[in-house]
Amino acid sequence: MTQTRRSNVHLLYGDDEFSIAEALGEIKTRLGPAEALGPNTLVLDGGRLTLAELRMVCDTIPFLADHRLVVVEGLLERFERGQARRGRGKGEAKPEAGGWEGLGEYAASAPPSTTLVFTSGTAAPGNQALKSLAGVAQVRKFPAMRGAPLAQWVRQRAQQQGGRMSPEAEALLAEFSAGNLRSLSSDVEKLCVYAGGREITAQDVRDLVASAQEAGIFDLLDAVAQGRQAAAMRILEQFLHRGEAGQRILALLARQVRMMTQAKSLEAHRVAQGEWPAVLGTSSDYAIRKTVEHARAYSMPALARMYQLLLDTDVSIKTGAMVETLGIELLVAEMSASEARGEPRRTR
Repeated sequence: MTQTRRSNVHLLYGDDEFSIAEALGEIKTRLGPAEALGPNTLVLDGGRLTLAELRMVCDTIPFLADHRLVVVEGLLERFERGQARRGRGKGEAKPEAGGWEGLGEYAASAPPSTTLVFTSGTAAPGNQALKSLAGVAQVRKFPAMRGAPLAQWVRQRAQQQGGRMSPEAEALLAEFSAGNLRSLSSDVEKLCVYAGGREITAQDVRDLVASAQEAGIFDLLDAVAQGRQAAAMRILEQFLHRGEAGQRILALLARQVRMMTQAKSLEAHRVAQGEWPAVLGTSSDYAIRKTVEHARAYSMPALARMYQLLLDTDVSIKTGAMVETLGIELLVAEMSASEARGEPRRTR
């Protein structure tokens, strides 16, 4: 018998937890006033839940309302390869053998007064729970957004806030966001308020958004790595003109040198690209790409010399041996010099 998709059963899954939360919010709104739905909403841990427990909860009649909402979090993860075995001792049954074979059948017969929503992270196509629900539930997948789709999301978000962005501003904001839609949504709202109805420009993004401000450190490192000392000093002057504290610039440079050292080691040991974000401490494709570019411009001894310059500058500033601004300027000048980059001194 062919199953039909139920309008009261939903599966929301993927890496984009912000969009999943918004989709769940839309479902709640359609079910009626929050004051009536609140007492009839139950959130269950899919990692511990049994099908019998789910049946009991879903079959309960709503209390003084037309609808009941049951949200099951993280059920699909139990059926991912490797996850099902984690934490099981000898002789313990796999989760899929614990009565979950009837998941699809029950979802197809869940009472219409109950709206059943499954939310989970990403899942492989062969995931048994996903396959069981695919023909029954309203399935929506929310992959992490990158590139053009993310820029389009930024544009639509700004329009929802009554604002408008230049294409350059959209691309810049998307590029530096690392795909974090929750933070990105807040940045878009802040920019719309700041612009006050005019078009939001790329400069607005650079001035207001922390991730874009920090990304300026890559421009500085570009100039340093290429030995363009005058350009490096101009970029540093822009940082200082914006009111950026010398110690913060020093911290950003130290972080990037650390990431460059790590990237060089990751490449040398042929570590899979998928593991790089966790090691480098960033999920930004742009940050990783620029870090790798800069790392390739230096040898390990040259990076060690950069560390020493950073340490010496930090000590000089904190002990009062050197004024902060002057210390940072001398640091950038020295980092841009050929000797700091491990190149031989040029002779006339």
